[in-house]
Amino acid sequence: MEVFGRIERRRRNVHKIVTNTQIQQLQAHSHAIGGALRLDNNSTHSASYAARQTHSLLSTEHSLNTTTHTTLHSFLIAKCKAVNKLLYKEHSNEVYIRAKRLDAYHISHTLAGGSTKQLVQAAEVVPLPMSINTIDGTGKLLTSPNQVKEETCLYWEKLYGRQPVPDMGEPWLLTKSVNKVHDRVKANPFQGPRKVSLIDYHALIRKGNARPSPGPDGMEKWCVKSLSDYSLTPVLELHNYIMANSCFLGNIKDMYLTMFHKQGLRTDLNN
Repeated sequence: MEVFGRIERRRRNVHKIVTNTQIQQLQAHSHAIGGALRLDNNSTHSASYAARQTHSLLSTEHSLNTTTHTTLHSFLIAKCKAVNKLLYKEHSNEVYIRAKRLDAYHISHTLAGGSTKQLVQAAEVVPLPMSINTIDGTGKLLTSPNQVKEETCLYWEKLYGRQPVPDMGEPWLLTKSVNKVHDRVKANPFQGPRKVSLIDYHALIRKGNARPSPGPDGMEKWCVKSLSDYSLTPVLELHNYIMANSCFLGNIKDMYLTMFHKQGLRTDLNN
């Protein structure tokens, strides 16, 4: 760039400023009170017209009521703190409204056929929220990392926990047809689990739809059907392991719990 007599300007890190009319008014009022404080301290810096007008108005207000604050300086500081609290509250509300609007846009865009990448975080681990409410209905706010972790685990256990089986009779097990099947199975019981041979596995995968959705192993059925006996052997061993142990390998059936916020307070796990 310097060879051609041009200098590349420094790029500013521009962030989207969260503001609205109410925030701008509160910020202007806070700056004016700050200028009034400099005037009260007999500062040599020049004060704006808004600062001088605010100093005059607050001086008149303080002279009418000197019971809460004995000096004008303490009164100006109290006013500045009150305005900054309102500014912080208004800024938080605006951030929450914009986040809620953006979440609603992402969900509606996905339902209309758009990409779902915006709904899932790209990180390997989805971080827990900084604070949550307890699920007992009291509304207590938890901010400790250990408490947030324990309450979140308790919520998932309660959500996916099995309901107790009701104690009720089973009169259909005493019917004539069921007793007949029971006697036949008892005379010639099924021995299981048993391993499948390569010939049996070929006969098994030939049946049914050849192009269903991939299973937990991620392999499609038509690909497995086209394998040779040598290439099909690892798949057969995997099948026999799953059948003999009644479980999938951990790296085959990974499961993720992703938290999607819907509406209401973000600290509420039910949302």
